[in-house]
Amino acid sequence: RHAESADKWLDLSRHFPENYCKNITKLNFPEWYVACFMSEATDSSIWGTYGNNHSAVCLKFKTSGEPNTRRLRLNTPSGYGPKGRSFSWQDLPFDKISYDEDFVEIDFFNSLGELPEPVILNEWFVNDEDEISPRYERMITDLTEWRKEYHLNRSKSTTIKTRDWLKEKEYRLSIVNTPDARHRCIKYEFESLEGIIFGIKTRADDKIKIINLVERMCVEQGRTSFSFYQARYDSQMQGIKIDRIGALAPRYK
Repeated sequence: RHAESADKWLDLSRHFPENYCKNITKLNFPEWYVACFMSEATDSSIWGTYGNNHSAVCLKFKTSGEPNTRRLRLNTPSGYGPKGRSFSWQDLPFDKISYDEDFVEIDFFNSLGELPEPVILNEWFVNDEDEISPRYERMITDLTEWRKEYHLNRSKSTTIKTRDWLKEKEYRLSIVNTPDARHRCIKYEFESLEGIIFGIKTRADDKIKIINLVERMCVEQGRTSFSFYQARYDSQMQGIKIDRIGALAPRYK
């Protein structure tokens, strides 16, 4: 027991300040989870890092909407009831990553968006003399404007990166408040997958397995075509070029 108490005290004295700061930020914005996409697949270093040293593949999706408001249809969590988490098909908008903007400075006491209003008033914005903080008064004076600013800051905090990442040309799809990992395995429609890009070093037997799998899925879902692409090094442009190597037409109807 003495050793257990000593360990708890050591953890409290050494790690509590850091853990406290990490967890208190959760009072500002909900936990969010993201799937990352790129507008191009021609950067060699990215293929080397994310593409298992050029031996993996890249999925190419079809999106909908206007150029600045592209969306992808996904089966996402939409509610919670007696039977647990419910899902529905929704067109999720892509958030384009900014590499030029400054990071958002979060005013902690003006961003307590994860707490119910009674908790904010009774536990955070009132003292022992029942004096209410001006921060609370500002928030409820124009709640609509406060909420607008709050959600804008939340969005910016998840869509800004330094210029070191510029070459990724990243877009993101995000969901919030979905702590269970099983519910974050989001499904997309097979029709949304326009094609697959093979890496420079993708093994021939892996390509055959993928093509056979896609062909079976096309047959099962009545799809008439599917595109395949091959990444290769172009010596003239000194970079990666993506060639379309054919469209799969299922052999069985």
